[in-house]
Amino acid sequence: IYTSGTTGKPKGVLVEHHSVSRLVINTNYFSLDSNDRVLKTSSMLFDASTLEIWGPLLNGARVCYGAENDLLDFKRLYNLVKDEEITCMFFTTSLLNIVARLAPEIFGHLKTLITGGEKASVETLTRLKYLFPQLQIINGYGPTENTTVTTSFEVMECHAMAVPIGKPIANTTAYVLDDLQRPLPVGITGELYTGGDGVARGYLNAPESTAAS
Repeated sequence: IYTSGTTGKPKGVLVEHHSVSRLVINTNYFSLDSNDRVLKTSSMLFDASTLEIWGPLLNGARVCYGAENDLLDFKRLYNLVKDEEITCMFFTTSLLNIVARLAPEIFGHLKTLITGGEKASVETLTRLKYLFPQLQIINGYGPTENTTVTTSFEVMECHAMAVPIGKPIANTTAYVLDDLQRPLPVGITGELYTGGDGVARGYLNAPESTAAS
């Protein structure tokens, strides 16, 4: 899977099978079973596709595909979610902000909504939770190098300042360290180091980048 390219040069990340299993099996941030249907909204090139495809397939649920333009036509998207009885969807933060503002009714039939990719919008997630109290809303954070989701936070109420990225998901570690890689106390700014079963094998054809990470 290729990174999003925030540096301008996307890198190929070698994600192993056990890392994908850690993402969706016996995890602690959401659950799927044979009654669930997940609508695939992400490109195959985007790391969230691992969640959308292997999440349902490895838990006895279904993956549902819409037509190419369904995501851009809110009426068609609403009908697709309703007719296919979709229970779980992933939306990038930017797309979620648009859909939640123009067609929030799309999320009324869901059980779980997962979002990520950018800083979460307090306004968007608070509004959706107010409109649909029964909807499980998860803010997921993580680099492609740690297989899609590293930390998660379930939105339960209004957040006035910011929506947290939460705590590490199962079989994952996350530490805030200083320049000498020493743990920092709560409230002190540092660099986030992640580990666990989600860590990829390395970068494709880039041994120097792999060694540096």
